[in-house]
Amino acid sequence: MSTTSGVRIGSTSSVKSHNAHNNENNENNNTDDFVIRSRAHLPLPSSFVESCGSRFRSSIFTSPTSEMPVSTVHSQSRVPQSIDGYQTRSAEIALIKDLLFIFQGINGTMLKATQENKYEIFAKEFVNPCIRQEALRLCCLGSYYKIVKNFIRKPSTGIITQGLKHGLSIELQEYYRMIALIHKAVGHNASADTPLTEELSIKSEEPSLVTLTVWTWDVKKRLQFLAQLVNECGSKKGGELCSTVFPYCENGCPVVSTMAVSLLSFISKPLYSMICEWILYGELEDHFNEFFIAADPNCRKEELWHSKYTMREKMIPEFISKKLAARILATGKNINFLKEICQNSAAYKGRDELERILKDTPVECLFMQNDPILHEAINKAYETTSSMVLSVLMEQSRLVDHLNAIKKYLLLGQGDFIQHLLELIQFELNKPASRVFYHNLSSILESAVRSTNAQFEDEEILSRLDIRLLRSTENDLGWDVFCLDYKVQGPIGTVLSENAMGRYHQLFNTLWRIKRIEAILSVLWKNQISLFKLQCVLPELGSVLHRSQLLISEMIHFVHQTQYYIMFEATECAWDRLIIDVEKSSDLDEVISAHESFLDTVSTRSLLNSSSRKLLNQLRGIFDTVHEFKDFLNKFDSTVMVEYDRRKNIKIHSPEQLREAQKEFFKKFVAHAKGKIETIYTAFQDLVRAFLLKLNRQQDLNLQCLSFRLDFNEHYQQKDARLTQPLTYQHRRLSMGTVPPPAMDFSILTTSMENSINTTIPEITDC
Repeated sequence: MSTTSGVRIGSTSSVKSHNAHNNENNENNNTDDFVIRSRAHLPLPSSFVESCGSRFRSSIFTSPTSEMPVSTVHSQSRVPQSIDGYQTRSAEIALIKDLLFIFQGINGTMLKATQENKYEIFAKEFVNPCIRQEALRLCCLGSYYKIVKNFIRKPSTGIITQGLKHGLSIELQEYYRMIALIHKAVGHNASADTPLTEELSIKSEEPSLVTLTVWTWDVKKRLQFLAQLVNECGSKKGGELCSTVFPYCENGCPVVSTMAVSLLSFISKPLYSMICEWILYGELEDHFNEFFIAADPNCRKEELWHSKYTMREKMIPEFISKKLAARILATGKNINFLKEICQNSAAYKGRDELERILKDTPVECLFMQNDPILHEAINKAYETTSSMVLSVLMEQSRLVDHLNAIKKYLLLGQGDFIQHLLELIQFELNKPASRVFYHNLSSILESAVRSTNAQFEDEEILSRLDIRLLRSTENDLGWDVFCLDYKVQGPIGTVLSENAMGRYHQLFNTLWRIKRIEAILSVLWKNQISLFKLQCVLPELGSVLHRSQLLISEMIHFVHQTQYYIMFEATECAWDRLIIDVEKSSDLDEVISAHESFLDTVSTRSLLNSSSRKLLNQLRGIFDTVHEFKDFLNKFDSTVMVEYDRRKNIKIHSPEQLREAQKEFFKKFVAHAKGKIETIYTAFQDLVRAFLLKLNRQQDLNLQCLSFRLDFNEHYQQKDARLTQPLTYQHRRLSMGTVPPPAMDFSILTTSMENSINTTIPEITDC
């Protein structure tokens, strides 16, 4: 009988003998079954039984018929035993020998891994297909082992990733122990707790592949889970790695859940240590960016609360809620705020006791949902540090007093001071911006403080009040670059940040512009009253002065109502809400949020947000019309005064023809002035109606109320039919399909309002 590489080939007589042998086996099937069962499950030595751990004892010494289907055992008896039983057994022993190396990720003599990470049998002798299949099935243990081992050996950064590798190494120790016990059971002189690395001889009493399958059945499941977990983890790190392992802790399989809890304990130890250091001392040691809190070392001290510490959403473990993560972040920020901003490095109350509790608490409390010890410790640290920060902010730094000072001076709440400052500073601000100097404005500011009730303010508040000159362009005046400023430093600078102060400056510029328009109209009204006294000498002025007085009154009404709306309905109402929210705040973030909400509300109602840009441009167009009217009246007043002086000092004996020519010229000038006033009046009316129309279409009801204030007597509605349409709120109700409110007769209400207006504001009735 000759042999070739791969399959054994015999002579014809040998084949016939082999067929006869198979027929004999088929006739004695029951006897063979008993022989195969007995050989596949030979009793193990008592030393092997005693050396097996409790973890594998149940799987190794369980009856094979209870662990594996009976059909698998029977199929082994029906497979031909090669040319003879001895050669089949020899091939099986050789495969068992190779499998011991495959289990350690090493290629054997017959069993080898291909480049596609698949295993094949390279044998010169014939190998029974059933044995071949059983051996290849056991090779999956080697594949799983290599996946896990390659992950452990792969260089990586991160202490949390190292924790996972350490846990995997401990799990593989049990796997190594199993291999050592199998070697010892089959008669090798090998250590029982380390993997084998050299080829050893196999004695004749070695078990079969079926027995090896039963022994490795439980370990195969464990190793398969580890390989699957390693593939899922990939290149993840930090909290993201914890989130990958955590769902397996609640797996229905007890083996999987137990292993997952064990691995997660190793992974969570560095995370638990970082959390404890953060909430106890505010220290962050995260060299590999694995923690869910990030720090910016280049951040300025003033931006510590807003920008230095941020949350990494991706690194928040699944077992830590976002609310708890936010409290952990806030606790460390509170500690660092007290250290760096408030210069208070003392330990907060109860820190030593809290440190003892965290030290005695096992790491499993971090991800065990039924253990509230860690959550209670975090909440206690958060509440204690937050109360300390609020105490420093409210009592020592007097945050509310500073907010009230900003409202008085930057939001023009201190009326006497603002009015006196406007009177003193308007001469300087009428100059070009390039000729306006800081020291001149500072001296005027000090004079305004000493001459008004502002002198009774606290010295600390007055020392923070200052002048700020904005960037100027070529044609800017002092009015365009002047701004009051309030210096903030220390703890209050966290709430009154640069962004917040920039918004206060925007509000000041808007209110200051309205205040300037009010002052201009006041001067125009006084000048017009003076011109009324000249009608006895210049009777031609009557119609012009009457028309200009109506326009001035209408402009004054518009400016007063707009100013009242911003100062009271926009600012004061939002201020009351701010004080209530600040008093109810439990931490610094809530105080900042309440202040930001206050600024958002005032900015929106003052037309300073992006959605009200068109309204603000319309309002500025109206103010530009006032400036145009002022320039014209100044020229008109000077011409009238020249004519008045000429007529008052005219010589009686001057030629009659010359006097008539001069009167005719003045009449033409008055007629031209009347036409100019009509043009400005028409432009002002058009701009106001367009402004009212945009207000009616706003979603904010406060802006719609401003429209009602500006047109309370329906003066503009009579000239524009679009203003008579229902308000946007009623349109929204109709579009939603709801029943509109019942129609009301406003005639009685309108009549009574007009009567009251006629008695209180007589100058507007001619409009």
